[in-house]
Amino acid sequence: MISLAVVILAAAGIAAARLLGSGGPATFVATQPGQPATSVAFSPNGTLLAGGDDNGHIYLWNIATGRQVANLDTAGKSVSSMSFSPDGAMLATGDEDGRTYLWNVASGTLVATLTDPGSDSGVHSVAFSPDGTMLATGDLNASAYLWNVASRKLVATLTGPGTTETVNSVAFSPDGATLAVGDDNGDTYLWNTASSKLIATLTDPGSDPSVDSVAFSPDGATLAVGDGLSGTYLWDVSTRNITATLTQPDGAGVAAAVFGPTGGQVAVGDWIGHNTYVWDIPTTQVIATFAGPGPYFVDDVAFSPGGKTVAVAGGDGTIYLYHVH
Repeated sequence: MISLAVVILAAAGIAAARLLGSGGPATFVATQPGQPATSVAFSPNGTLLAGGDDNGHIYLWNIATGRQVANLDTAGKSVSSMSFSPDGAMLATGDEDGRTYLWNVASGTLVATLTDPGSDSGVHSVAFSPDGTMLATGDLNASAYLWNVASRKLVATLTGPGTTETVNSVAFSPDGATLAVGDDNGDTYLWNTASSKLIATLTDPGSDPSVDSVAFSPDGATLAVGDGLSGTYLWDVSTRNITATLTQPDGAGVAAAVFGPTGGQVAVGDWIGHNTYVWDIPTTQVIATFAGPGPYFVDDVAFSPGGKTVAVAGGDGTIYLYHVH
């Protein structure tokens, strides 16, 4: 059963939130109205929620108390993506000015800045490898980059043979051996992270497609690819075949798709329909619909590590938490 009750965290300076079970949904007024919440992520242990907005702010909340514990500033550039390191000690955030920031989560201090080698290239996606030794970034300059986290050095530039447009999403396989890279051309490239060699190209079958989201299932057997028009395709990683197509009931394109921790569910948020759907993978049926942020789009979606909460970053400057039971 999935509850439609929500906790709402305004992504613009709210100090605390009222949690589920203490009187129903809580609503807050953002101190910077009109700034969309652009990204969201749970810490690996599920105790913290990170959210970024269109004005370059990054917020950390304690989920147990609902209290904001940090407010990080990236000098006014939109926060397009974020990722916690596997040990939760570091948060990587990418912005539209071509920089990736590495933050110390405990202290809230900036520890490093990685500058995109592409000219005038915004960073659209960031992801840590499962062992935390590498960071992948994807940019407007049609490339994905692999960075050594310890040395902060660029170790590989990955550009697909047909890539001329923005790289919208990057994701490591659970074993770290493969990096999936989705772009505006409708292609998803699978790269060997050790050799930096291209393994396979998955071409979106939709008309006029753009790949806006890629995510591996927890067992690495399935890759979810969400496109801007048609829905989410589930690819068998070993055979390179599509095993299911999840079409948004409202007909909207996909902004973000993410697997739950068991791999049995995938949450998909859309651009135009303003909704987030939770799909049951074995039956390919929608098992919950979370009505979105009014007339605003959904920009990002995250599943909590325990699989009990779905976080939705909304274009109204709010992060919504939907509880899954």
